[in-house]
Amino acid sequence: MMRTKSFDNAVSPVVGVMLMLVVTILIAAVVSAFAGGLGGSQTKTPQATVSGVYSMTNGMTISHDGGDTLSAIDLQVYVSPTNVWGPGSEGRTYVINKSVMMTNNKIWSEGQYQAVKKFGPGDQIIISKGNLSVAQENLYGQGVVKDTTSSAFYNTSAVGNTIVIKFYDTKTGKIFATSAPITIQS
Repeated sequence: MMRTKSFDNAVSPVVGVMLMLVVTILIAAVVSAFAGGLGGSQTKTPQATVSGVYSMTNGMTISHDGGDTLSAIDLQVYVSPTNVWGPGSEGRTYVINKSVMMTNNKIWSEGQYQAVKKFGPGDQIIISKGNLSVAQENLYGQGVVKDTTSSAFYNTSAVGNTIVIKFYDTKTGKIFATSAPITIQS
């Protein structure tokens, strides 16, 4: 009788190595997809640089100095006092009412109507002197409405104090731009 050699024991290690290679490639592909952003669709927070001027006699001008063109619908503009106003002041935030904001001679919103759709680099928000008293919609402190009738920023005792302007994106829920301190002028 003639004996034949069997190569069966060589097949098992090759199949094992191939299976390990396939599993490794699949794991690498999944990790790469999540790291590259394919695994989830997160909304990108916009980027912008903002500045402003606040004068009791001329009103407020807020300038978009650079960055992304912003959706005016998703943008809220905040004003916050700095610590010059006293301890804990910087924790308060006023939401500027869109019905007193104008860009290119258009009111941002009136009721449910949103006239300004985009706010890009070089654009400005103008709040007239007459509208300074109604500019602040709500006063927030730690996420809770505390007061809706504050006159902190539009009376003559505010002259010389400083504020900062903040841009808030409602889609991402993040403040993404803060101005340098702005001194309130007479």
